[in-house]
Amino acid sequence: MASPQGNPQPEYSTLEVNPHAQQQQQQSYGDGGYQYTSVNQNDQEWAHTHSYPQVAYTPEPQVVYDKSYPEAVPGQPLPDQPQPLPEQTDVPPPASGKILGLARKTFFIVLAVVLVVVIGAVVGGAVGGTVGKSNKSSNGGSGSGTSTTTPTPTSTSSPGSSGSSSIVLSNSSLSAINWTDADNNAYHAVFWQDRSAHLMMSLWDSANNSWEVQNISSKISGQLQALPGTPLNGAVRGSPWTEKPFNMSFGITLFYMSPSNIIQQLYSTDARGAAWDRGQLLTANSNIQTGDGSQLAIWWGQCAKNCSNEIWMFYENTNQGLMFSSSDSDFSVSDDGDWVSNIVKGSGLTMCAISADNATWGDDISSPRIYYDTSGIIQEVVWRPDQNKWIYASTVWRDLPSVPPKLTSMGYFHTGDGRNSPRRLLIAARFDNGTVGINYYNTEEWHGQSFPTLSGTTYDNWTSISVVAATNLLFFGLTGDGEIHEYTMDRTNPLSWTYNSQVSVS
Repeated sequence: MASPQGNPQPEYSTLEVNPHAQQQQQQSYGDGGYQYTSVNQNDQEWAHTHSYPQVAYTPEPQVVYDKSYPEAVPGQPLPDQPQPLPEQTDVPPPASGKILGLARKTFFIVLAVVLVVVIGAVVGGAVGGTVGKSNKSSNGGSGSGTSTTTPTPTSTSSPGSSGSSSIVLSNSSLSAINWTDADNNAYHAVFWQDRSAHLMMSLWDSANNSWEVQNISSKISGQLQALPGTPLNGAVRGSPWTEKPFNMSFGITLFYMSPSNIIQQLYSTDARGAAWDRGQLLTANSNIQTGDGSQLAIWWGQCAKNCSNEIWMFYENTNQGLMFSSSDSDFSVSDDGDWVSNIVKGSGLTMCAISADNATWGDDISSPRIYYDTSGIIQEVVWRPDQNKWIYASTVWRDLPSVPPKLTSMGYFHTGDGRNSPRRLLIAARFDNGTVGINYYNTEEWHGQSFPTLSGTTYDNWTSISVVAATNLLFFGLTGDGEIHEYTMDRTNPLSWTYNSQVSVS
């Protein structure tokens, strides 16, 4: 893998997030073979240096006069001046004549008009037929076959700006969650926005094996406004965490932003999303202002031994600093400054968790991690439950383009690992040209940034994406024509995707 320009970048960052750390230490931690290195957070950042040649400007050419030409003398004729032309005499015009009973001039004018009309009709019909065939092949829904067009970025300049008849907002974000109930029925939900910027949820359950749609915004009393294209982050507390160890009711939460970039939260205790209310972040009167283009990352800590049922949240502030807040403090903002400074403006943000997998914590899913874009790389920072602090870990992606990709991630298990807890990781990046790349961790190492192979119906111009580890590993993507499609990823080879179906939005 190519190294970035400038000074060498270590494969694992050596920065410790805890600002009070005083010494360097190399530690091995049983988190699927991870090694972490802790150093002072204030170490100098890598700098890109360039040696550009100076530009030298060539002087303008001087004008040299050829003295072989005679000098002009006022009042004298120029040499070799031509003689004046003889005076023209009037010539009578020819007889006009008539064609088909029309004056000659009138006939040719009428003929020209007729030809223009005929040619226009022929060309218009040919172009219309071609466009009709193109629309038929590209908008055929889930059974339309494989697209062979080159991926191009989709405009996200205004709500509903695409020419599609879909009700989905053209620049809507996606967020997918899953859970099971006490009867072992499986659910997964996809959050999105419609063309009026309403918050929507498409819900699937295994008992009915079908989708239903809820307009969340319509369930809230009073006025609710969401930023068109707001980042969406959902989380859920389902079985078994509704019984043990928390003994609390079922709950779904959704985080988003207002038009003025203030973080908002909604909450539902209805498994079908039929009723919603304002969440803790709003009832606690927190007023978290994010920077323009900020994304959100959410993790709801639920596990048997070392989780507190808290919601952890990351966002970008107005100074391009990565900030942390949690439900334990009523989502108050720390006065200690940036959690991490100078991330890429508009950096993708995503969180997921896996088992710490050591003797102390066993299968506890107590090791969350945050991923963000800094200096053209995706950096991973891991929570160490045994040390009660965050540690910089892997560099997951290098050589990112100038426009930061949107990120989504998940932790998942594989039966071949011999454990029932997730020890594998996957991060997906949606780039500005609509393509999607992934990198995954197989309990021993990161595979490396790659692009998936799709079978079945193929789409390649995604405007938004989300992944979730349900009964299957699921990918959800929004296309430029406003359709949400679902793929299943192979647990053994997450680069192999199989098309499932189109998600219902109405």
